[in-house]
Amino acid sequence: MLFGTGAGIAFFFVRAQRSGDAKIIAAVSRDVVLADMIFTVSAVVLQPATGIALALIAGYRLSTPWLLLSMLLYGLIGCCWLPCIHRCAGHLLFDGGETRDLRLPTRRNSLYDRA
Repeated sequence: MLFGTGAGIAFFFVRAQRSGDAKIIAAVSRDVVLADMIFTVSAVVLQPATGIALALIAGYRLSTPWLLLSMLLYGLIGCCWLPCIHRCAGHLLFDGGETRDLRLPTRRNSLYDRA
């Protein structure tokens, strides 16, 4: 489910980038960040909760080394992800939505340029 959601979000973001219209890019980017936050944050909460529940149902102790390592890595990745989402969300969602005088940089990433 997360892969499909991510692929759909990426599709609309790339389409907006290829339009070359700064207003469209700004509006779609806000929606992309909002959708990513909604779907990803819910997964960030549900995955550990269901994983812990399944481990306990299966009879594993949470002190099992591989479970401890996976929880540690999950927390580490979360610590790397939070600053990124905070910066993107703060900039794109809470800036007042001003898109009137946006201009694209003269040098854009060729990934989004039209062929």
